[in-house]
Amino acid sequence: MSPRTRIYQGELAKPILLSDQWARKRSEFGGKALRFFGPSHEARDDNRRELAEARRLTQLFEHHRIAPTHPEAWKLLAMALARVHVPGFAVVRAQGAPVTNSMLVKYRLYQIYRRENYRLSQRGRISRNKVCSILSKDKAFKEAMPEFKDASAKTIANNLVVALKRRRENILHRWRVRATLRQIAASPDADAGDLPPGWFGDTPHWPGAYTSFKKYRP
Repeated sequence: MSPRTRIYQGELAKPILLSDQWARKRSEFGGKALRFFGPSHEARDDNRRELAEARRLTQLFEHHRIAPTHPEAWKLLAMALARVHVPGFAVVRAQGAPVTNSMLVKYRLYQIYRRENYRLSQRGRISRNKVCSILSKDKAFKEAMPEFKDASAKTIANNLVVALKRRRENILHRWRVRATLRQIAASPDADAGDLPPGWFGDTPHWPGAYTSFKKYRP
């Protein structure tokens, strides 16, 4: 039984079995008895098949939870069968690339980079790539950030760029929300309640952002 037929049970999982119309002849004349298939044989087979199909159709509608009396019952049944048996009708959701490092990991990387950049910049101006190169060879950094234990300086820099971008997006979004609300508050005819739900959109997540439960951490 193929995987796709395992979803059915009862008669829907079994083929229609036609009766052996030559059993009596074989018992009388042996296995080599001639099998003539005339109109009477065909009529009996058609009748048996139609009765079995009618029962199975009722069960098929029930299996896919479709009311046979629905105006588009046959179309709904065709689509339900197509989704199960035709690969082109299957509905799947894109998973995207696997997340190797969460935003929380990138936030911790940003904190370490910020401290290291401040320490090294006391000796003179230093580039971001140079700081990442130093971190990639630093034993204390690898112990603190096991996610980057075997990472190259370029990998660390790429993750840091994502962290810096997300931090900027978070700050700008919150600033725009506050600026808009201040403008509304300053206008006597405006009301913040007139804004449609979700008008500001979702704030890009940044673990160090200020919330009502904690102070802002850069």
